[in-house]
Amino acid sequence: MKRILVCAVMIVFVCSLMLALEGCGKKAAPGAAGTPPPRPSKREGRQRGREKQAPAAKEAAAAVPAAQPATTPPTPAPAAAAAIAQNETKAIGNSRVIVGAEVAYHAATGAYGTLDALINATPPYLDKSFASGKKDGYVYTVTGAGDKFTCTAVPETPGQTGVKRCFVDESGVIRHTTDGTEPSASSPPVS
Repeated sequence: MKRILVCAVMIVFVCSLMLALEGCGKKAAPGAAGTPPPRPSKREGRQRGREKQAPAAKEAAAAVPAAQPATTPPTPAPAAAAAIAQNETKAIGNSRVIVGAEVAYHAATGAYGTLDALINATPPYLDKSFASGKKDGYVYTVTGAGDKFTCTAVPETPGQTGVKRCFVDESGVIRHTTDGTEPSASSPPVS
């Protein structure tokens, strides 16, 4: 009876998580019922401010050469930044799915399992999309034995498929780093 209850709770958890992930990134159309009208962008606001400048101020501004910024790393294009953010959101969601699978597996077997054990169990606790260890631009490493498990999710191509590196263990707290270092139990939790 306890196993059935745990499995039912896990199914509800996974289904609600999948529904939440499907809703990520969807925005209501501007002007749709209940949505505020779109605000002007920063660029539009700056343009309006420039148009209001006096002609003499425009000429003075044109005479002063623009300062060259110090060498900084290139920032990803808006589309790339959006893809990175989406992959990072999915990595956190996939880490939660792995935690749920580990909890259910532990309840059924008395021990935590590896990624292969979770996928190849009967019934499987994770679907085959995790079989390669790569999903949604991230590489997942899961170790488990006895009463301990760890899962790390790192970008497949750092800076292109993601920046955040995630870590979770049997505590269920998902932690991350953004500076390229390996995440651990002492890394800050995802907010």
